[in-house]
Amino acid sequence: MRAFLTRPLLLAVPLWALLGLVASAQTWPQPLWHLSLWRQTAYYAPPPWVTTRGFEEGVEIRRAGGMQDEIETFDSLYIPEGENFDAWSELYEVKGQRIGNVSARLAMERYHAFYEDRCERALLEELESVRAGHLRFVVYCTRQVARRERGEVAVVSIISTDELLVRNSYYRRVPAYSRASLEHGPPMPRAMLEKAIAAVMRFEMQ
Repeated sequence: MRAFLTRPLLLAVPLWALLGLVASAQTWPQPLWHLSLWRQTAYYAPPPWVTTRGFEEGVEIRRAGGMQDEIETFDSLYIPEGENFDAWSELYEVKGQRIGNVSARLAMERYHAFYEDRCERALLEELESVRAGHLRFVVYCTRQVARRERGEVAVVSIISTDELLVRNSYYRRVPAYSRASLEHGPPMPRAMLEKAIAAVMRFEMQ
């Protein structure tokens, strides 16, 4: 079931709270972590659960490159230290594809469609528009089709350049929830959702 959200936004995160995060993010320090992707570099905040300032501390890392759907792809995945990639609670990702001049909005719609195929409801909440070629949004997966006791929240920033399509994402697995429950608050701790939004807001490519 296709369920794009339009303003006024769902009250999963009050609009005033999102705008406050957007405004304050402009004064935050530059991202500390970086990843070379072909001839460009991704700069991104550490995963929201990380409290140390060391580069790539507090995480387990898995990196993989190769062809995906005939597109050269590189993926860097992070989960909390001590967890494993078969049973994670939170996952943070920087994924680059060597394909240029892709519509960021089309990429967002395809990402939403990916969740629609796997969730009972997949609700898309677009955040602040940054500029052409850069979109930020949240997807609320109320209940996974394959694991009906489980839902998920994804916070995503997509950047399209002349050469690359790159995504910085945070995922959190949560107990299944309903769309109606979002009217009373997010399905994960509000402070962690705010940290996740703040993290992807710092994603840049140079």
